[in-house]
Amino acid sequence: MKRILYLASLATALAVPWAVLLGVPHGRGSNDLCAMDAEALIGDSTQGTTRALGALTYSFESSDTALMQFEGEIVQQTAQHTLRYHVNRTAEVHYEVRNDHIKSTTLSAARTFWDNAPDALVYRYAHPLLQPGAQYQARLYRLSDTTLASGSETTLRYVCTLQKHRADMKGDAAGQQAVE
Repeated sequence: MKRILYLASLATALAVPWAVLLGVPHGRGSNDLCAMDAEALIGDSTQGTTRALGALTYSFESSDTALMQFEGEIVQQTAQHTLRYHVNRTAEVHYEVRNDHIKSTTLSAARTFWDNAPDALVYRYAHPLLQPGAQYQARLYRLSDTTLASGSETTLRYVCTLQKHRADMKGDAAGQQAVE
């Protein structure tokens, strides 16, 4: 039984890099959207817990820029109190994909009027690219024709579903674009 597990693990380890190298896109068109749910729960015996929960969306504007939006909340809880922050941030991101790696740099970032989260919490728990000038590198994995995963040793792992923007592209009342 151990030998079968060993052989299966070895086959997977040898096959995954080739599958990634052959399947990762090298630049997306202007009507692609990568949407995912994001959640992080970090516990500390002295400072309590911090939970970030929200939706993260990349809207690919060209072959090397994307708009990234995080909408959600960050909750810090200790034995004495609970602090709840609303997060609604957008960043324009320049990215390069080489083989199975992505390198991103934040060109600009903004928050909406109801975003009351401290910047340090957003950059640590939501996504580091929400900070102007931030640089981020991660590995990409194609899980299926419409699903990508990314992550690094210092950030959360993300799995996103690639979608097409709707043809009419009418925004809703909050200024967000609807997707299929």
